[in-house]
Amino acid sequence: MSRSRILHAMSGALRDLLWDGLRHGGPDLLPSRESIVFDSPAQAMGNAEARLSLWLCHVSPDSVSSVPRVRDDDPRRAAQLSLHHLLTPLTASTEHDLLLLGGVLQAFHDNPVATVRGSDGAQPLRIDLEAAGHPELNRIWRGLRQPLRLSLAYRVRGVRLEANPGPNR
Repeated sequence: MSRSRILHAMSGALRDLLWDGLRHGGPDLLPSRESIVFDSPAQAMGNAEARLSLWLCHVSPDSVSSVPRVRDDDPRRAAQLSLHHLLTPLTASTEHDLLLLGGVLQAFHDNPVATVRGSDGAQPLRIDLEAAGHPELNRIWRGLRQPLRLSLAYRVRGVRLEANPGPNR
């Protein structure tokens, strides 16, 4: 896997984990893997196939103290990142939205670690429910210019972005 594809690969790993955990909820709830979309909830609302928005809304640095240098003579380090996702159900009813979010909670509780496999090996990543309160969620939805909707915020920790090999630029 190309190093520049880590965000896409991680989102795909989360979608696969969710699909595996949710697909038995019935075709009305989640008809296909493709009904879990990476679009923001505002964008996904225009997609008739979308049932769950798995939106990467923020990337932040994790601790870098334990991340080794690329080489001893190179000051660059691999970046340790956290990915912040907002999960929003987009079903036809509040009842289905609640069922879908309950399934998301259960899927990530049962599988708190996702693995992304690449040419440099497997990268296990920790998935945690974020303590995003009403003010934080309200701020996100205001930014989307949409009314507040029931959503869950998750953080994926331990995403490692390696420096490209080669001379230090």
